[in-house]
Amino acid sequence: MKFLVRFLHTGLILGALCASAQAQRNNSLFMVNNSPLYAGEALDVIDLRQKETEVEAFWFEDWMPGGIILKDSQQVKGYPLRYDLYSQSLEIRTPTDVKVLAARQVQVFYLQAGETTHFFADLPAYLGIPPHPEQDNVAKILHEGQYVLIQRKERELLKANYVPALDAGSINDKIIFVDAYYLYDGQSLERLPRPKGKLRTFLAGKGIEVADFLKEAKIHPKKPEDLIRLCQYLDSLGAAGE
Repeated sequence: MKFLVRFLHTGLILGALCASAQAQRNNSLFMVNNSPLYAGEALDVIDLRQKETEVEAFWFEDWMPGGIILKDSQQVKGYPLRYDLYSQSLEIRTPTDVKVLAARQVQVFYLQAGETTHFFADLPAYLGIPPHPEQDNVAKILHEGQYVLIQRKERELLKANYVPALDAGSINDKIIFVDAYYLYDGQSLERLPRPKGKLRTFLAGKGIEVADFLKEAKIHPKKPEDLIRLCQYLDSLGAAGE
């Protein structure tokens, strides 16, 4: 499956998001124009709840202006947002308090950090894939093209590692979030291996030889900006083969 609009390295505001991401894949998440971002809807018509959780871990700690499209097509803008990884919810800061929107209600949203726009989507709605049974289904979309590059924050259990003699480490187990990168080729969503050799083997298994490019472009599988360059290269191979 090919997408008509490639990823744009730009600070322009998003002009249109897909009204139904799976049904209208021709509408790119990164499409831009000069239209107003959203018409907006009053928050009191949306199923929100008061913030209750005390355990927090955010995708970005800072509040950022942004916009939301819900799965029922309602739209929200004009409020600072941040995404809570623990509770899998989008926090909306109003003039009086903080409202919480469950991730299962959200289709797509974006956060604006200066000239950088961060795009997020509910993967089952966006890609038309089954929900992940254990991990958060909201992920950051790093690149959209013939290949889609996705960043997830995945939970890992960090075991207690306290060393009494050194008075160092943690006395309790704790949950941490680690970056994981996935590639969607129009058929399946697969996690990218981190070692460069395994990444090369992974792509070779799909009939894509990238050994020379990985070496010449100095691609580091743990760096998102390098993986974006890799996806741009993969897109160019597809375009050349048309």
